[in-house]
Amino acid sequence: MKTFKQYLNEQFTHPSDVPRDFALIIYKIMHNQADFKDWEELDNHTKHQGIEQTLTWIRSILESNPVEDIEKEIKWFTTQLSKGTN
Repeated sequence: MKTFKQYLNEQFTHPSDVPRDFALIIYKIMHNQADFKDWEELDNHTKHQGIEQTLTWIRSILESNPVEDIEKEIKWFTTQLSKGTN
């Protein structure tokens, strides 16, 4: 099994149908590097694209990268997105 540090050092990828700026925000969130501006941008994407499309993009990013429990991460992102869109 890989260590957390090994996961961090692997190349981050995202599907071509996911906007690059959106993918970079998710990367920052995944690595605890997101700041307030990043979260605001995520909220803006969610407001313009809808929560379902946003979660679809997030899922595809998670599936393209070494994430152990995708369903757990999707649940976490769902709670975060619903907080930002209220």
